[in-house]
Amino acid sequence: MTKGTLPRPLLIGLSAWTIATLAAWVVLPFVAAGTARAPALWAYLAVVVAALLVHGRHVARRNPGL
Repeated sequence: MTKGTLPRPLLIGLSAWTIATLAAWVVLPFVAAGTARAPALWAYLAVVVAALLVHGRHVARRNPGL
């Protein structure tokens, strides 16, 4: 393992957790509503995606080594 890298099992676990969390943010509101025809859910999804993109850009700019 080189300096600055995570052990493979930890990296896999963190990746799985990130994917599961994102899936919960995206899928569970639609499951709870029981339909995909709710405009408020699509607005929510757009806000979540926009916020994630802005956050990712901010982190990339502030910490280019990540």
